[in-house]
Amino acid sequence: MILSYCNNLLTVLEQKLVDKIRNALIYLSDLSMEFVRLNCKFPVPTGPNFLVGNLLTIFDTFVLEFFGEEAKPVPGNIDEICMNSIVFAAIWGVGG
Repeated sequence: MILSYCNNLLTVLEQKLVDKIRNALIYLSDLSMEFVRLNCKFPVPTGPNFLVGNLLTIFDTFVLEFFGEEAKPVPGNIDEICMNSIVFAAIWGVGG
């Protein structure tokens, strides 16, 4: 899921930044899935694909404005925005 999502980001962002985003997403999703598996109980059983999908959906809200016909220009600090957004998405996409 993450690799497919990052391939879509290549239409807007540089390869170097997309690689950084992909590595961060994979690292945080692997850690959080292992933590959830060992320590968490859900009222309704959920799988790792659902949780990673939540993470990507939340992260997508931060980069969505740079896609489409009415896209905003990519700011100079996009790498900082993306890294902060990944941490936020990991916390709320998995923990929420």
